[in-house]
Amino acid sequence: MRLIRWFRKCLHRKVEIGVGRGAGVTWGPAEQGHLPPGNTDERTIPDPFGRRDEPLCAEDRARTPRERVTDACYHVGVSTEQGDFAARIARTAATFILLAYVSAYVLLTMHWPLIGDATLVHYVVLLLEHGLSPYRQIIDTQMPGAYLVDWVAMHTFGSGPLGLRLFDFTLLLAAGLSMLWIAWPQDRFAAACAATIFALLHGRDGIPQTAQRDLIMAVLMLAGFAFAFRAIRRGQAKWMLAFGLCAGTAMTIKPTLAPLVLLLLFAALALRGRGRRRLPAVLWGSLGTAVPLAAVFVFLWRERAIAAFTGDLFGMWPYYAGLGDRPYRFLLVHSVSPMMPFVALWLIVLAAGQIQSRTDRESFASKKQVDWERWALWFGLALGAASYLGQRKGFPYHRYPLLAFLLLMMAMDFSAATRRRGLLRVAGIAALASWVFFVAPVSLYKISTYNWHDDQTYSMLHSDIDRLGGPALSGHIQCLDTFSGCINALYRMRLVESTGFLADFYFWTPGRIPVREQMRHRFWSVIQANPPWVFIVMKQDYPSLRTGYGKLKRWPKFDTWLNANYRMTADRTGTRTVHIDSIANPPVSYRIYVRDGVGSTQ
Repeated sequence: MRLIRWFRKCLHRKVEIGVGRGAGVTWGPAEQGHLPPGNTDERTIPDPFGRRDEPLCAEDRARTPRERVTDACYHVGVSTEQGDFAARIARTAATFILLAYVSAYVLLTMHWPLIGDATLVHYVVLLLEHGLSPYRQIIDTQMPGAYLVDWVAMHTFGSGPLGLRLFDFTLLLAAGLSMLWIAWPQDRFAAACAATIFALLHGRDGIPQTAQRDLIMAVLMLAGFAFAFRAIRRGQAKWMLAFGLCAGTAMTIKPTLAPLVLLLLFAALALRGRGRRRLPAVLWGSLGTAVPLAAVFVFLWRERAIAAFTGDLFGMWPYYAGLGDRPYRFLLVHSVSPMMPFVALWLIVLAAGQIQSRTDRESFASKKQVDWERWALWFGLALGAASYLGQRKGFPYHRYPLLAFLLLMMAMDFSAATRRRGLLRVAGIAALASWVFFVAPVSLYKISTYNWHDDQTYSMLHSDIDRLGGPALSGHIQCLDTFSGCINALYRMRLVESTGFLADFYFWTPGRIPVREQMRHRFWSVIQANPPWVFIVMKQDYPSLRTGYGKLKRWPKFDTWLNANYRMTADRTGTRTVHIDSIANPPVSYRIYVRDGVGSTQ
């Protein structure tokens, strides 16, 4: 019955805004041209968020009651539903077009294979389930939260390619719902537009970016902000518990989001401005943040890996963070690609809007919507930018926390500009129309060109590994690779490595670096205690990305031992260019070395 009443209320387009002290604005069908009965004082426009009413200027007193209601609606940002009929039709049509894009994206990518960094995390979970300890035996550069989240995803959606796609779709759906929740009082169409473009840009980045850690972090940030906004808007402090859970989980995936807890300060300031108690919200938020951190501590303690984790945190990880750094000019150029022209237009619109607002004594971009929410969104944008720049790698998925907040804020401000006059209105309409009719379809076209049918690298590796023993090699095979696909093949064949080293870039850095020497010593000790039957050496090198096997020569001791005890049984090179993202990747090459006395040659 409650659902039926809500639906009937929507049909009559009756909207109520505000909390406390009868401060709400209520109106019914558009043909009603009067102020609601509850607002008999025509000298003031009620503040929709329960603060003191603002006196009307002489210009406002000269307006009709209907104009004053419409103006109040604009300040809250709900004029999109009360505007002219043509605007409503245009937004409704655009929404259906966006839904069509999203549906096409799902259908086009449902069968994408399991490749990329997500496979590495899946493989760590597989090794954990085979009894290996993280950081003590599994040598990786990821935080524990990535493993815990991936374990939940694998046991919820499945461990295969379809499960990964469902997890990726769920993340994008959660991002869209969070954007909608954040923008609900202001502009729901803007949220739908931003969510669609975010999903399509993610797909445009290519198959390897599926369910990346930074995508999970971006979704957790958006959800955390949505919960915090809900807590402040409704005055319900317990919603801050959900914010804390999101913030704490994001921090356990990458420490670059540690400042996210500062949103508790924004919440406290907002509550203070509304005359409400701040302590409950801060306590609930702190409790929620502590839960994921405690879960990670218990996980490491159970695995007896606290010391190893601490050692890697201050040793091997800073070493990895310094590899492959990009100049800041490159990072800035690629930070918002391909949305750079719209960012420039957005900044111009903001500046022009502020100038026009001072002239009209109005506020642009829903300043009355609430100061703290606007500042909180700017904080989220800055934190996303800091996370991207701080990692210094310039990988496409590192942009996701930045893009999530940037797209949402741009969409909300462009939509607000459509309700202005003159060039501002033209700019807002042009920007949103370009998103719907250019950026989205072009991204969808690029997504459709990615070749997911021919997974040549996996087919070659699967065939060679089967020839050498297949399942019998579990525990006796070792990859020397970073991201060329060897670990991917082992995971999909459910084979356990001889060592816990998932990448080989630790070994080849020129010069005598303490971390490199430590990694070499650990690897050497393991392979001497349990020599692998098979080595698969990928031609790729990181961070130089030179295509050659000369990396082995940079560790003469290992190179001599490998050639003395193993024979090369295969030297493979793919025959086709790999089209799994926007860059045409050269065919993958690898060599297979078999220990003397093991298996047969071909």
